[in-house]
Amino acid sequence: MNVVIKNEQILDAAAEVLAKRPDATLQSIAKAAGISRTTIFHKFATRDALLEALSVDTLERIGAVMARVPETTERDPVEVLTEVTQLLMTLGPRTVFLRVVPGWGNDLTSTGRMPPLRWACISRRCKQRIACAATTRCGG
Repeated sequence: MNVVIKNEQILDAAAEVLAKRPDATLQSIAKAAGISRTTIFHKFATRDALLEALSVDTLERIGAVMARVPETTERDPVEVLTEVTQLLMTLGPRTVFLRVVPGWGNDLTSTGRMPPLRWACISRRCKQRIACAATTRCGG
């Protein structure tokens, strides 16, 4: 039987594992995803590539939720806040990952910041994808 492993399956498992153990190995992430470490390497060449993909995916998801906040005051603010909060809560382990894994949102180095080149790369990709989604959503 040929099983197709989707990146989302790996990213979901990585978020779950890394939220609990920021220093987790690819082997432990593979085990949680129910795949081999080799399969992860077919999708992501390095651990950093996996972490970057998870970061980008998480920030895109956060961006998609925040894009739901209206620019006008037509909707009840409590309703909007409730909706946004509920949607952000579904991201659970992904947002924990950004907070606890050094260098991927909450660098625990002396600077307290993500390395500038890494952040620029993630930020640029997210901005491009969010802008594309917003344009598509707005029909323009």
